[in-house]
Amino acid sequence: MPSTPPLVSVIGSIEAPLLAAWVRHYRLLGIERFLIAFHFPRTSRPGAARTPGRQPRAGHHLHRH
Repeated sequence: MPSTPPLVSVIGSIEAPLLAAWVRHYRLLGIERFLIAFHFPRTSRPGAARTPGRQPRAGHHLHRH
């Protein structure tokens, strides 16, 4: 059982080397467990299509035929 509490974090778009450096930094501080949630907004992926099931943004309308 880890002796330190886990580090809980929600992070956005991040490149692998930066994430590795971030984890190394906290491991040096004694953190043994990481609970990480990733948040990727639609705007972080150029040209991304609307995700099925998501509600349209304000001002946008769905047209059903």
